[in-house]
Amino acid sequence: MPDEAFAKILAGKLLPGVRDLAQWGLERGHITPAQLRLTVEARREQAAKLIESGMSQRKAAKELGVSKNTVRRDMVHNGPKTGPKRTTKAHKLPPTRPAPEITDPVKEINEFHRELVTFLDDFTRRFNAWRATGPLVDKDGKAAVMQALYLCADGFARLAQEFDDR
Repeated sequence: MPDEAFAKILAGKLLPGVRDLAQWGLERGHITPAQLRLTVEARREQAAKLIESGMSQRKAAKELGVSKNTVRRDMVHNGPKTGPKRTTKAHKLPPTRPAPEITDPVKEINEFHRELVTFLDDFTRRFNAWRATGPLVDKDGKAAVMQALYLCADGFARLAQEFDDR
């Protein structure tokens, strides 16, 4: 797999099952461990952005692949927090995408349908764009991507069955 195509894959969020692809790239020398890790300054900046947007330190740590204590130390190093002050869970900011307040069941169903179709269309477009770059994916890499896709399909199937009371 060309380094440039592999770097494009790593630039965004990886599906949990696709993390194996990064390991594959490491094992075969397509990428170095240093390329997988943010520099300290970049991590501090990213942590600050996430927390300023209202994300908890724990979630920011998970997103960055570091411990909560690392994020806490990064925030101390960055100086006073410029985002909203939160001292307890009760002071958390509302989600960035509040649930729609729809009282009409037909409108509510249409909203869920629209959201799901939009998600699937967006993911399909991004996945096909990645494939169009002509990445050279070996058997292990393909297996990792297939595993992630099947995990997502199984999750959606379970949701459909629960919704259908099965």
